[in-house]
Amino acid sequence: MSMERQIRKRSDACVPEGEFRRTVDRIRLRHDCSEMPVGVFYAFDYRTRMGPYSYVDRRLPPAGVMNVGGTLYNAGFKRTRIILQQWSPKVRPSRCRIDGRPLEMMLISAMQIHSEPAYRLVEDACRLGEDRPFIVVGGPKASYEPWDFFDPNGGASADVATTGEIYCFMQLLERMLEHKASTEHLRDAFHRLRLEGLLDDIPGLVYRGEGTIDGHPHLIATEVPRVVKDLDEFPHPGVGLRIMEPPHRRHELSKYTLPREKVHKYVRIVPMLTTQGCRFGCPYCPIPAFNHRQFRTKSPERIRQELSDLAEDFGISTFFGADDNFFNRRKVAEDIMQEMARGRVNGRKFRDSIFFLTEATLADVYRHQDLLDLAREAGFRGLYFGIEDMTAGLVEKGQSVQKVEELFPLLRAKGIFPMPMLMYHDEQRLYSGNRLAGIMDQVRFMAKHGAASVQVTSLMPMVGSKLYEVLFDQGMVVSQVGTKKVADYLYDGNHVIASKHRFPFFRQMDIVRAYSGFYNPINFLKKLPRLRDESCRLEALFQITGMITVAKSLYRSLGWFNQLWWGPIKTYQQAPKPPWRILPARSGQMPFLPQLQRRA
Repeated sequence: MSMERQIRKRSDACVPEGEFRRTVDRIRLRHDCSEMPVGVFYAFDYRTRMGPYSYVDRRLPPAGVMNVGGTLYNAGFKRTRIILQQWSPKVRPSRCRIDGRPLEMMLISAMQIHSEPAYRLVEDACRLGEDRPFIVVGGPKASYEPWDFFDPNGGASADVATTGEIYCFMQLLERMLEHKASTEHLRDAFHRLRLEGLLDDIPGLVYRGEGTIDGHPHLIATEVPRVVKDLDEFPHPGVGLRIMEPPHRRHELSKYTLPREKVHKYVRIVPMLTTQGCRFGCPYCPIPAFNHRQFRTKSPERIRQELSDLAEDFGISTFFGADDNFFNRRKVAEDIMQEMARGRVNGRKFRDSIFFLTEATLADVYRHQDLLDLAREAGFRGLYFGIEDMTAGLVEKGQSVQKVEELFPLLRAKGIFPMPMLMYHDEQRLYSGNRLAGIMDQVRFMAKHGAASVQVTSLMPMVGSKLYEVLFDQGMVVSQVGTKKVADYLYDGNHVIASKHRFPFFRQMDIVRAYSGFYNPINFLKKLPRLRDESCRLEALFQITGMITVAKSLYRSLGWFNQLWWGPIKTYQQAPKPPWRILPARSGQMPFLPQLQRRA
């Protein structure tokens, strides 16, 4: 039996109901942590600001970091500060002070594409030597490649990596506080417990092992982390919004957090956890395995209340449902939308007061199109469809030409924008005639039938997915272009880094051409005669921002294009292996997610 099936069968794939909330309450009631300065950093690499949605990254704070900061605050860490590098890129942990005191604990969340700034944050904190904070790394990068935050040569390293959600860390934190002496630094308590083996039973941790094996250092990894089933147990997103560092260019932290009345000036879109989990198992996507194929929800009443609170308290009207597939289960989607339809913001219905966008699959929305009137009453204004390839040449998710032809105009008639996302892969070409197999054919087809925006990305090895090792083993993944080593920030889907094409430069140009087939002056001018219509005004705005951001992306990529043109191009023959020997904390199966077993 594969490890993935074992995980699905395990009764403890999810945290026991209410346990996450009880853990937070125990920490708050048993331990006085109100004076401990804590910094929660979101690492961000500005070189990833590419594509038509690149303007969103400074306006939409990450849901995971908001969740972590809010959880710590609710657990009694009243001196917690959330620092977003896209707002305050120059803040240095070594110079951070909260109420005049240096950080005692520092948490870093990073995606793979933002890994280099995360490494720099760790290095800067380690410059303090014995006075440095306790360093915890998390997020997608640490979940799938935790070893990259540890230096086998004794250089700057994190203290621990968490490979799961915030519950993993809260378990660790509670254990540390229970055993910490009154005058002991949190970092010293961690390493003492690590040496005594008192952390081995906490799932989802990776930390340095003591001594060496065959003359080499090693890492210890505990069991597979569990997930919180009931999303109501997570903190209200408003908690995180109240402890954010204001945008600036200084090395030090501001004296005060971003004032509540100014939050809406910088946060234009709030991410909302509504449901998590997807019934599809796309080979390029790591989400199903990370969720242990669980479908998790937040109660409709909680969703309605959060939307009302955020709109009234902060003056924010746009929300992004951070769902994997909102229409995954009809009953859940219907219950949530019915409750949202009852919602009010300052006396006005959600239909007239909020702009709600979320992700869904074409097949699910087509099957449940009778719910679209209800969706509009609930405030739904846009649906992002992961269509990938209309011909299902990459993945079969029930997408078809007929469904686009019928559903997109229907959505537009209801006042909901269809916003397809396509994936350019090696079996495709730019044009294919009448078969709608070419990427340009599909982009123009979407525009013709009412798509408000479009995103085109290149198929790439997504760490944690089933395709990750396959693409490497097939010799498709580029390791070096000219003198440029392919770094993590290029794994963003905007750069062609996985292709068997003899001259990938043309594949990269195809993506630019596809974008220009949608975002162009002609499509913009078509909207001008109907600007009195709100939908056309918004579409015109999408066209303007799309043309500007795509042009900026092309300019920022000139160096990459030049390297692709001149070459030479080198590729991997297998997926990179970790530089560490990794041992399980206890005997039994390897503690990583299934896709990482062979690598580890």
